Amino acid sequence: MTFRIERKLLINNKNIFKTRDIFFKQGFKKLFPNRIIFSCYFDTVDFQMYKDSIEGTVPRKKIRIRSYDKLFTGKVFLEIKINSVEGRYKKVDQVVNYKKFFYKGYFDQDYGICYPKLFVKYKRSYFVKDQVRLTIDQEVKFSKFYKNFKNNFSSFDKYDCVELKCRNINELNKIDLDQLQIIRNSKYCNGVNEIFREKNIYTERL
Repeated sequence: MTFRIERKLLINNKNIFKTRDIFFKQGFKKLFPNRIIFSCYFDTVDFQMYKDSIEGTVPRKKIRIRSYDKLFTGKVFLEIKINSVEGRYKKVDQVVNYKKFFYKGYFDQDYGICYPKLFVKYKRSYFVKDQVRLTIDQEVKFSKFYKNFKNNFSSFDKYDCVELKCRNINELNKIDLDQLQIIRNSKYCNGVNEIFREKNIYTERL
């Protein structure tokens, strides 16, 4: 198990080029070509993972099925992000029969049966400097989950985000972030807030 350190930074269409320039001047280089990321997030019937994330409860998890460039075509991965008292880490496994999770749910030992709730789609750019990885996520879109994979993606550019990830805080401390705003950001929570905003998640079973 390897813990990782994350910092998330606010960007928008007006400052994206300035933000890139800040990192390029510090020595960040393109890691590999941009990709489109598709994720399907799972949660309990009463959205307990969402609630735990909003409230900052520790430990907590996020569970998702992820694919790249095409919606659940080719290689598909099950990812479990865990935020524990000791730190953050992620488990990733390639899955073949992933559709069983869409139809029957995914059993988690802490949360019980979790069901697909939300599709998320965005474009990710990758950069690196030494041991620090930088990603820029743009063109963020959300859709409610449908079993037939029908989707109705809506765009929400206000959720564009920069993420810095590393395993050594000393490496991260070498990066100058004075011109940038550090934020809490969860694509899953943002998507739930937008797609299910007409529902009261704390009182309704969705």
